[in-house]
Amino acid sequence: LHTHAKSYPDEDKFPFPGVNYPSYVKALKEINYDGYWSVEYEQFTTSLDAQVQGVKKTLDLIRNQDW
Repeated sequence: LHTHAKSYPDEDKFPFPGVNYPSYVKALKEINYDGYWSVEYEQFTTSLDAQVQGVKKTLDLIRNQDW
């Protein structure tokens, strides 16, 4: 099983629009999912540093939720 979180550069809140993450995380908990999440970060830039910072920001936002 594989799962991922999608975010955009201008999003500074979680959950991100269009995705019902509380429901999604609840379903993962129901099946005792303990695997990895990947982050799909959509920023159209050539700056690798900006992309890395965006992924780190997304991970911080996800980790700081009270699931």
